Amino acid sequence: PAARGAPRGARFAGAGEPATPVPPAVVVEDEEAGTVVAETVEHLARLRAEGRTGEAHALLAEAARWPVGRLPLLAAALHRAGLGADWATLLWEAAALPPERLVAAAD
Repeated sequence: PAARGAPRGARFAGAGEPATPVPPAVVVEDEEAGTVVAETVEHLARLRAEGRTGEAHALLAEAARWPVGRLPLLAAALHRAGLGADWATLLWEAAALPPERLVAAAD
């Protein structure tokens, strides 16, 4: 039987057990990420200004397949440039990726 006053139920499963340390994620430096992100945001802004929405969407679909380490940089740059709606479009495109790529992007 459980100790008196101890949490019970499925939502507390493992609550009394010591935490298992999680190894730190391996960070691979992407030296060209900043340049690639800046160029992409500039290109996207130009396409939007010219009304070339199809090409802008294709650029976002391509960016959804980038190495996952670049995505946070791209998100921040898009929001700074006033292109937050394009980040939502990129996430939509990422959701259509094969499961292993989607999981990598979500991590």
